[in-house]
Amino acid sequence: MTQPPNIQDEQWFAALAGNPDPAADPEINREALALRKALKARNEQIAAEIPKADAAHYEQLMFRLRREGLIETGRYSNLNKRFVRFAVAASVMLSVGLVYLTHLHQDPLQNEAEAIRGLGDMQIVLAVDPEKHLTHLTSELDRLRINYQVERIGDEISLKIEGIDPRKEEVETFLKNNHIKPPIEMSLNLNIRPMTKP
Repeated sequence: MTQPPNIQDEQWFAALAGNPDPAADPEINREALALRKALKARNEQIAAEIPKADAAHYEQLMFRLRREGLIETGRYSNLNKRFVRFAVAASVMLSVGLVYLTHLHQDPLQNEAEAIRGLGDMQIVLAVDPEKHLTHLTSELDRLRINYQVERIGDEISLKIEGIDPRKEEVETFLKNNHIKPPIEMSLNLNIRPMTKP
């Protein structure tokens, strides 16, 4: 009766690792041990042929690398290091400048709302003319048939919007055009305040 090939393979690898299985076919153990012996002999031969590393070999290697131009030495290598540092610094400064300029040159808001700041579920909208901005927002909400409630507290106007679904295309457009952050749930609370001039 023959054993399945995977058991024979396991026995062969075990013998190659130096742990022959006594229950294995003697031919499997003999073949694996012969290969093990040949590999060990070749390993010792290679180890004997490779000289030990020392300072003289290191200097020879460095001389050949310099002669072939694979490493730079002297003044040029320092210049390259300085150039790399300068290039990295310039790239960082350019990136920061571009981000700053893009924020500086954004299109002004079409509806006079100059800034929106989020405070949890409430968003603060700064407007040049809060009443005019409120009229604009409520006319849009009426057009979209979205429920809202207006409360006035001093100079501030609170606009509570219920049942607003930002997944609808026209609602998404309304939010985007008025620079309003989409709500997490189906309601918004906008606090419209007058913008103070610096």
